[in-house]
Amino acid sequence: MNNHPALYEQFETLFREHYQGLAGYAFSITRNKDDAEDVVQDVFIKIWQNKPEIVEAPGAKFYLYTATKNACISLLRKQAVVVSFDDQSTDKGEVQIPGEQNTNAVDYNALVKEAFSRLPPQCLAIFKLSRLANLTYAQIADELGLSVKTVENQMGKALRLMREFARTNNIPLPVLAILVMKYFNIIYGSA
Repeated sequence: MNNHPALYEQFETLFREHYQGLAGYAFSITRNKDDAEDVVQDVFIKIWQNKPEIVEAPGAKFYLYTATKNACISLLRKQAVVVSFDDQSTDKGEVQIPGEQNTNAVDYNALVKEAFSRLPPQCLAIFKLSRLANLTYAQIADELGLSVKTVENQMGKALRLMREFARTNNIPLPVLAILVMKYFNIIYGSA
């Protein structure tokens, strides 16, 4: 632990200035107040223990937001529902959540189709070219005769609509992402 009084005072000031904003940012990612607060506190603890020089750095705010985002993503990965696809349910387009009975199997093809139906046609085309064909925004722009900025905007809109769909249907976003990839693998035979 660091025992420099002046540095600790700067650290406290940094904490007071940015804690609320970081907690709000973390909440927007985790959707859980306690998790968001824990993540931000952990970020500050790790900075104080491992990288106290960040306290004095001019880019400390940027570092804090990046560290918070990464910590939130790491937390969500740990919390993500484990989805197991058995051989029989994969053929039927069903997903079984471990610990639940077969009567609760979900038809993920229908779920993904419903999510896609929420996207305007251009958004959907751009989303598929980006996620399925792994094209860059510049390549998609060339392919569709659009500007790169339009592709960026449409992709942002597609991702926002997919997040809203996941939130509205109580589906953890990582699970929806897995379902979309599984859907692409079945429908288009991609790897």
